[in-house]
Amino acid sequence: MIGWARHHVQSCAAALRRLARAPLAVGFNVLTVGIALALPLGGYLALENLARLAAGAGAKPQLSVYFARDTGPPDVDRVRAGLEAAAGVRAVRFIGRDEALRKMQQDAGLAEILAALKSNPLPDVLVIDLAAEDPAAAEALATRIQALPEVERVQFDAQWARRLDAALRVGRLALTLLAGLLAIGLVTVSFNAVRLQIVTQRDEIELAKLVGATDAFVRRPFLYQGAAIGVLGGIAAAAIVLGAWLLLERELARLAAAYGTSFRLHGLPPSEWAAILAFSGIIGWSGAYASASKYLHAIRPR
Repeated sequence: MIGWARHHVQSCAAALRRLARAPLAVGFNVLTVGIALALPLGGYLALENLARLAAGAGAKPQLSVYFARDTGPPDVDRVRAGLEAAAGVRAVRFIGRDEALRKMQQDAGLAEILAALKSNPLPDVLVIDLAAEDPAAAEALATRIQALPEVERVQFDAQWARRLDAALRVGRLALTLLAGLLAIGLVTVSFNAVRLQIVTQRDEIELAKLVGATDAFVRRPFLYQGAAIGVLGGIAAAAIVLGAWLLLERELARLAAAYGTSFRLHGLPPSEWAAILAFSGIIGWSGAYASASKYLHAIRPR
């Protein structure tokens, strides 16, 4: 057991020495892996921030019911009582036209305009909080309410969020497919890097096999080499994405300030960064294993 562990340590050290002896070639491989990983990683960060933005912008399912101008309080109360007893309705809030006008008059940009009006143009409104996030059920309820003679218009306030959520699901699926294709490409990068290393060390490998070394024994340093290239590529991808993230965050902060609001990008927790590095290391290891298994088996001592 001690000898097995010692050989793993020696194999890892040998792999690092091989990488250090060819910094330019290794640098290009690492950069290739880093750029390829940065594409899906940056897309993942963008989708996660869009999802946070949608969640923070009030995506709770609601219906806003606007009454006709000539609807009296008894009719409003009757409709409200019926909606409170309807299935799928969690709460119903009434916003009278006078209350809505007072709130709008508090806006400095609208106060003068509203003061010039001879009458209140706003309708009475019922805001319905739905119990379940089911767009189909909400649409069905909105259709039933719209059919009432007292109702002028029904608005599904969270419809934009539903559409955004559907777009995010499509984006995540496309991102998964892209990551899968790039992972195959990165396995190929590791495969070729290890193949070239095996070719340059063919004489050493033949000598090692001549004295009794097995394929597994000879393969270990190449596996560590592939894993190291993968991990270094993951670090390069993280550096690329973080650099772009810092630049975008500063510009988005300026844009949000111009609109009188605030917005900041959210990064990934340390556990997810660690998972990305582990994933990139596994990709490098897989390519190295496939390459070493294929080409070492073909080398026989003369």
